[in-house]
Amino acid sequence: MSCSLCGYAAKFHSYQQRRVLTVHGPVQLRRAYYYCGRCKQSFLPYDDVLGLTDEISPGLLPLVCLAGTLVPFADAAEDVLQRFAGVRLSPSTVLRCTEGQGERLRAQQQEGRMVQPSQAEPKWAAPPAAGQPRAYVGLDAFSVPMQGVQASKAEHRMLYTALLYTPGKEHTRYLVDFELDKLAEQVRSQARALGLEQVSELIAITDGGNGLEEALQRHLAENLTTILDWYHAAERSGSSRPRACSMSKGAKPCWPTCSNWRCRRVRRRRFTRSCAS
Repeated sequence: MSCSLCGYAAKFHSYQQRRVLTVHGPVQLRRAYYYCGRCKQSFLPYDDVLGLTDEISPGLLPLVCLAGTLVPFADAAEDVLQRFAGVRLSPSTVLRCTEGQGERLRAQQQEGRMVQPSQAEPKWAAPPAAGQPRAYVGLDAFSVPMQGVQASKAEHRMLYTALLYTPGKEHTRYLVDFELDKLAEQVRSQARALGLEQVSELIAITDGGNGLEEALQRHLAENLTTILDWYHAAERSGSSRPRACSMSKGAKPCWPTCSNWRCRRVRRRRFTRSCAS
């Protein structure tokens, strides 16, 4: 085979054994080992073909990452994977696999290469109902606590989260990034990948946070229709209003920030119906 670095012929050296953990347990894999005498680099082409990472097979890797995403890494290694897959891994291996694949996915999305769904999602292409967009765009920011070297304190970072979803919420796509403009650009690429070519087919919803609407308008279109998230607006503007609950007998109507969850739910439902009409 030819060396991928210098193009010189890399000669076969020997066969190398490697332990690979699969969903059926560990197996021993025998692969051809090549060595380039010019640039002193070694190659194991079969590893690249299989996509081996940390001795984890391509079939097991999605399960490890899913467990590492849903629960803490220690629980994923010592409980979930052992219980449901019969696999024993260390928490550090689960962390390394999960974060490694997360970085790979992030780089892929920043390049504009969006993930293709494993099942058809026909609602993205369905004609919208009268007065409805084909999809909504949501964008928000969250303050995320960070940890420094050797568990030292570090400043919080703002994590930006965006989602595109159909009016009936049959299909949803999530995107996250620590940089607002990069995330807004990903939203544009994702909308194109879903066939949403016209900005008139979208409505953006934000809580009015600093720079959120402007970022979407920079990367999608200046005439993008944006509306304010009613729930957040009510929470911010109602702090000085009376807090008497309308669900209580004889009480005066209250703001939607009322602590009575039944009252808040009824008011949100009424607001949703009024917007739909």
